[in-house]
Amino acid sequence: RDFGQRVSDTLMTELSNPDGDTLVILAGYSKEMDRLLRSNPGLASRFPVRIDFPDYTPAELMQIARLFFRKNRYNLSEGVEERMMKVFGQAVLQKNFGNGRFVQTFIQNNILPQMGSRLAEQLEQGGYDESLLTEIMPQDIPDAWQVLSSMGLSKQKSKTIGFSR
Repeated sequence: RDFGQRVSDTLMTELSNPDGDTLVILAGYSKEMDRLLRSNPGLASRFPVRIDFPDYTPAELMQIARLFFRKNRYNLSEGVEERMMKVFGQAVLQKNFGNGRFVQTFIQNNILPQMGSRLAEQLEQGGYDESLLTEIMPQDIPDAWQVLSSMGLSKQKSKTIGFSR
């Protein structure tokens, strides 16, 4: 029932094959990857190259969001990016915030439903302009604390001071 052990054993067998032409790339959070590589003696030595990528900055997260909106033909009203940057600024301080995946989750679970509610309300009040179907407004962006709590992100990254073991 322990698929992790089976995967580890299969990897060890394949990576020990001198005639093998298999390339294996492992990706994940640093602590979890370290734990995986320590789970089997000799596994770490079979992955001699390690590349650590820093988390995205709030500005880079905004670039990802712009690409999403452009690709899906949404327009951003004045003030939207400023509100989103506040959310991104708080998100990067949270432990395991999801990095690039955070942007998509934020848009799909927070912004678009908020936009839908706004449009439904406008329709009830007597109609709306069809161009508003693609317009993201500042009121469609919830406050950072609402977003983070709705996504279960409330633990800030710990800052390491001094020596580590």
